[in-house]
Amino acid sequence: MPSPETQRRFPLYPLVGAGSLMLITLLSVTWIRWFAPPELAVALEDPVVAARELRFADRADGGVEVTDAVSGQEIRRLLAGEDGFIRSTLRGLVRARRARGAGQAVPFRLGLRQSGQLLLLDPATGQSIDLWAFGNTNAEAFAGLLAANTPQLAGAALGADPAERFRNGRDEHAR
Repeated sequence: MPSPETQRRFPLYPLVGAGSLMLITLLSVTWIRWFAPPELAVALEDPVVAARELRFADRADGGVEVTDAVSGQEIRRLLAGEDGFIRSTLRGLVRARRARGAGQAVPFRLGLRQSGQLLLLDPATGQSIDLWAFGNTNAEAFAGLLAANTPQLAGAALGADPAERFRNGRDEHAR
């Protein structure tokens, strides 16, 4: 057995440094959780300027039919192999619905807040997706579904070009 003089000891300073870092991290997270206002609460206080309830139904030809849940009017048909972002986003939400045993009775809700935040909400599961987090092109795919509600959205809320309004609104929101 080696003598205490020849036995290597773990350096004390790195051990104290690692412990201090862990303590500071723990205290910082605790401070933020207790005293900082959550961003979600602030975002939900932002008024909704446009909203639409949507239903998505698979078609026999591989497409998806998008309808307004209130009027029953068809808004758009997503052809097979196109609109991949819309399809993948919905696939994830539908998977969550199945896991919770929720059916298709409750429509999805697409909403635009005054700040420009574009949200897709699933009232059946409580999930919401900030669509701008996936970039302008992907968010504008959903913005087109909202902008199809032309009489309400063509006015002062969105300006002349809905896609430009969404783009500008998001840029202002990000600042």
